[in-house]
Amino acid sequence: MEPLFTTDLVTTMFVNGWMLSDLDDRVVYCTFVASYPSDNLSSILAMTEALDVSARDFILPLAIPYKIQCRFPE
Repeated sequence: MEPLFTTDLVTTMFVNGWMLSDLDDRVVYCTFVASYPSDNLSSILAMTEALDVSARDFILPLAIPYKIQCRFPE
């Protein structure tokens, strides 16, 4: 099925980020400093969709920033 319209990667990242942060209400990993690891999801989602890669290639780049970002505040 052909898409109704297409857009550029930067706009896709912005819209994905806006929709995801509205839906998950900013999942916060709190220690001494608040961290927002869910902010990485929109750009990774847009890139994997643009590159047409597998689900594994979506999950791995998502897990790495979560691990890194949750370690920084500790």
